[in-house]
Amino acid sequence: MNSYPFRNVIQPLQRRLDFQNWQDYPQFASVQSLGRVALIATILGILWGIHAVMCVQRIWGYVMYGSSSLMLWQWSSYMLCLTTFHLLEFFVTALYNHPSALSADSFLVNHSAAYTAAALTSWTEFALHPILPWSNRFSVSCVGLLVLGIGQILRSLAMKTAASSFHHMIQIQPHHTLVTTGIYKYFRHGSYAGFYYWCCGTQLLLGNYLHTIAFAIVCWSFFSKRIPYEEELLCREYPHEYPNYCAKTWIGIPFIRSFGLEEYHRKERESSPGKGNPAASSKANVTPKSN
Repeated sequence: MNSYPFRNVIQPLQRRLDFQNWQDYPQFASVQSLGRVALIATILGILWGIHAVMCVQRIWGYVMYGSSSLMLWQWSSYMLCLTTFHLLEFFVTALYNHPSALSADSFLVNHSAAYTAAALTSWTEFALHPILPWSNRFSVSCVGLLVLGIGQILRSLAMKTAASSFHHMIQIQPHHTLVTTGIYKYFRHGSYAGFYYWCCGTQLLLGNYLHTIAFAIVCWSFFSKRIPYEEELLCREYPHEYPNYCAKTWIGIPFIRSFGLEEYHRKERESSPGKGNPAASSKANVTPKSN
């Protein structure tokens, strides 16, 4: 946390999002507490309603009078999409996942200090639009809304399809299975790809060019480490099925290296020295990458 320049702002805010120091209130003390779930849902619902009305007013003003504040439309649309994302994280988990996976943390409002810091800095760039040297374009915001919408659909479909095999933390449980149907027939990391495009889309919607680039780079860097790590675990859990599955699907995020094929076969060969002709073994095991 000491690396964040705004840690004096972020740390207290993150503690509140994590419901720290609420031990004296039993209905708010743990992530399973109903009071915590109700409070988060109420706040998100109120914010959703307020910004939905604002968004409709901006659109109505443009249709009826031919003019409307672009920044007000951008902000209301962004907040509408942001609250929808967090509400869907909870409700899709509630509808399709195992009951034990559901908690107040399923809303993801307390995702991480880095997530909180990114939101605050992006709002700062948005507030500075009137003095920034580049223009704020409606067409760019529309592209952002489209990218954001695709990302949201992709993530929600992935969570629904994975059902009880989906979790916000990397883990393999006895009831987990390798899901290769639905959206996973095409994207083996549909929830990650959806989140990546959703994040980038939010910044295009706000007209935040600096944060669009920053979000794209930071999210890509994060997933470029997380995805190969997760694929290594899945290759060990499903040594025959998963490498073949990787050959038929796309990660969903450009230029991220897959662990599932060459790397798995290389480690297998290294862990089993002296078995047969190394050159012949290498030729037999190499499979073209799907990315």
